[in-house]
Amino acid sequence: MLGELKPRPDPEPDERIAEDALQAVLESNRMIGMAIGIMMNQFELRHEAAHAYLVRLSQTSNMKLRDVARFIVAEADMAARDPARSPKPQPTRHPAVQPPGGRATILSPSC
Repeated sequence: MLGELKPRPDPEPDERIAEDALQAVLESNRMIGMAIGIMMNQFELRHEAAHAYLVRLSQTSNMKLRDVARFIVAEADMAARDPARSPKPQPTRHPAVQPPGGRATILSPSC
């Protein structure tokens, strides 16, 4: 009969795992892109320099890049919600993670 919807068969377990993995990759990619945009804005960096800076933060803090990106986005979100938390440049612990131009950041690799 027209108009009847048949239930969609459950995807195979392997398909669900692959779909979940794809969603996780897309979310990580989106988060890294947002963090790069935040760094580009905060430090007036080009895309490549902002990405390189995030990679250095990841390596010196021994954190995965996606986790560093998630932290940066969360900090920017909190600063946007609470003007008292607006970014105030502070020295980082490691000179290796200074952004180009030597301007320090509130994002220290000690997180």
